[in-house]
Amino acid sequence: MIPLHFASLLVCIIFIVPPLLHQERLLPFHVKYSFDWSVSPVYEIMFISHTISLAILVLSVMGVDMLFISVVMSTVMQYRLLQKCLLKYNTSDM
Repeated sequence: MIPLHFASLLVCIIFIVPPLLHQERLLPFHVKYSFDWSVSPVYEIMFISHTISLAILVLSVMGVDMLFISVVMSTVMQYRLLQKCLLKYNTSDM
């Protein structure tokens, strides 16, 4: 599960850091707006909104992945318990 957390952190870094390194103003997501978003207060607000939406997106994807992982782990444990019960079936330990 730790590699999944590092992968999600890497996705956030890949999208957020490159716009900060360029001389021109870029947003984390390449979008087109009908207004000039490169002026000073609007750019910062748009950058923060893109960053927050990226964090929500990554957390949502990770949540679904963790849900599937927990369902699979629970299923595996149930099969292991069933295996132990079947091995003890018709023995003196039963």
